[in-house]
Amino acid sequence: MGRKYRALKEALKLNPVRSLVWVDDTMLRLKVYQQAELIIKKIEKLEKKIANFYSQDQLMYQNWFDLTFRAQISDQESLQQRLKKLSRFHNRLLAWAEKEGCEAYEVYQRLVDMEAKLLICTENEREQIENFYLELDQFAEIKMKEEFADDMFGSDFPFDEEDDYEEQDLYSDKEYQRIQEVKNWDDQKIKKALTNKESGYEFLQEAFYIGTKCSNLKFILRIWDLAPKAFQTKMAKQFLSDTGASFYSMIDDFRQAADEMHDSQREDVDGDEEGDDSHFSYAGPKKAKSVSLHAEDEKRLKLLYRQLARKIHPDIQNLNIEDNSQSWMKSTWERLQKAYQEKNLTEMEKIYGLTLLRLKDLQGLSFLEMNQCQDWLLEDFKNIEKHSKHLAHLPAWGFSTKKNYDSLSKKIKKEIQTASFTVEEQIEELSEFHDFLKRMSKTARPHQKKKQNRKKKKHKKHLKSQKDERQRSFFD
Repeated sequence: MGRKYRALKEALKLNPVRSLVWVDDTMLRLKVYQQAELIIKKIEKLEKKIANFYSQDQLMYQNWFDLTFRAQISDQESLQQRLKKLSRFHNRLLAWAEKEGCEAYEVYQRLVDMEAKLLICTENEREQIENFYLELDQFAEIKMKEEFADDMFGSDFPFDEEDDYEEQDLYSDKEYQRIQEVKNWDDQKIKKALTNKESGYEFLQEAFYIGTKCSNLKFILRIWDLAPKAFQTKMAKQFLSDTGASFYSMIDDFRQAADEMHDSQREDVDGDEEGDDSHFSYAGPKKAKSVSLHAEDEKRLKLLYRQLARKIHPDIQNLNIEDNSQSWMKSTWERLQKAYQEKNLTEMEKIYGLTLLRLKDLQGLSFLEMNQCQDWLLEDFKNIEKHSKHLAHLPAWGFSTKKNYDSLSKKIKKEIQTASFTVEEQIEELSEFHDFLKRMSKTARPHQKKKQNRKKKKHKKHLKSQKDERQRSFFD
């Protein structure tokens, strides 16, 4: 300390006009850090809840669900199988009647006999029956698509039964015309269609069906963002009750996939501009495209990587560090690797600033950089909070901390009963219709026999008259 003081004194003697002011800004930095620390604590709290959800809540909820509702789920599966069998029989019945141009009751008994014959037939007969069933199933599928197009777009919708969905012709289906039509609508027109109380929710469902079928994520997200919040909540609840998954998480996945597709398209355009004379395609995993940086930026990128590696390398994470810090360091290290491979200097600067801030290494940041890092932290917190809200819609959220499962059990029982009741109604409706066709086929059978007998008598009479004519001609 004496040596430094003497050096400073000699410097002041050489420059007597100048004055040196030494300001200790540690307290100012800590004051700025206190605001960022509040955001960091909120982020760590949410990250802990999310990590607990994936590691404990889901597993515990699934085990509890399987044990508690095993009988109800088994009954529901048997109902689903019964409905599936009835629906398949019903579709084949209508397809057969449509192909032959007759009423459904006229082919009902024939289809029943064919079902019974399938149990005792030979292999060749079984193959013929299965091929015939395959034709009926394909015909029924085409008819259902036509009916859906008529209900959705009107009878003038140009449906093509030979449309395929191969990757090289992804939008060959005529439903893409509807997407193009709605894409040309302005936001006001779409909002008007969605705010209609009678058809707005149906339009939202139909738009999702078309967009999902044609893999048009931009179309899906545009419709979703313009939909009223009441419709969004209704669709999310319905999706949750049907699948047990979060619809909001799926929307986030769609957004991420759309962004990745946009980035890949930009990379492809950049690659085309560079010019690639190769006529061969590599079937293996694609390497990340190298981005050319200036020499100074390249040097800065490597410097940041080395400095961050000293702080959050996995070998350092294995030391005596808190679990929350380890989780954060692991995710940050993965982000760092990705940014370094892509040579994303902006992302590297962001990771560097956030790392110094979370490690409380404040001397490495200026006040301006600390404020910028605080904005980045707030942005990360909003994204994590949004993700946690979507997960909170799932019944497994916070399951490990629940002390009583009665309310959750009642809710799930009600949902299962509602779903089972809907399936039972459909089964009852199909069974009543098939019973009606069975009665009709029995009443129509005597009339058919009388008609056949009249044809036989007429044919015998005709043969007898021909025989008498031949005998008369012979005697003549």
